[in-house]
Amino acid sequence: MGKAKLSEGFLLHCWLLKPRKVDDPPWGGHVDTAYGFVVVARSSSQARALASRQAGDEGRRVWLDDEQTTCERLRPDAKGVVLRVFNAG
Repeated sequence: MGKAKLSEGFLLHCWLLKPRKVDDPPWGGHVDTAYGFVVVARSSSQARALASRQAGDEGRRVWLDDEQTTCERLRPDAKGVVLRVFNAG
């Protein structure tokens, strides 16, 4: 799942972005916030930039900040669920 496709000579990868601490601001159980992304991009910095453009009330900056969010390249041979975001009320 890591390698997405070869496009115009650039290898694309799947990236998983998540908050480091979902109980801390700006997340902390708030609604209208993104809790994760799976992004297809050439690099982690591009993946972060793409995710930041889809941010909710948590703001764009958190997805660019590696102290607040992780950005992990998914392995090409990975199998299974990549992301499940569930907020039980």
